[in-house]
Amino acid sequence: EYGWPTICGWMGHQDVFAFATEYEPLSGAGRHATGTPAVIANEIFSCAAQIWQEVNEKHLWAKHKALGDLTMELLEQECGSLGVTINTPREYEQRGGHIGVIPEQVRFLKPCWLQAWLDHSGDPTRCVLDWALCI
Repeated sequence: EYGWPTICGWMGHQDVFAFATEYEPLSGAGRHATGTPAVIANEIFSCAAQIWQEVNEKHLWAKHKALGDLTMELLEQECGSLGVTINTPREYEQRGGHIGVIPEQVRFLKPCWLQAWLDHSGDPTRCVLDWALCI
């Protein structure tokens, strides 16, 4: 509240579209925000929001559940013999979109995105697949 921003940025102004000649910082930590409005990102979000208005929520969650169920089935089918076990609840209502796996032999897991994640994280015992809203 009392600190003056090191860099006074547009996004930290009390009214970003006032185009005022004097800088009036936001209250709180927001006063330290710098940069410019994400105009293109906001426009794209506006289009995405229009699309989402047409999505049937029941169909969406059914797809969400089906993807999680299929992922667990395929992990067991294709990776079970490699020592991969699922460590999250089977019931969708308890697990949501998260599927945790414990790979015994990490390097045998073939999906390149999973291998890239493991290479990046360095911790093969903490691997969570999140299928949140993948349709």
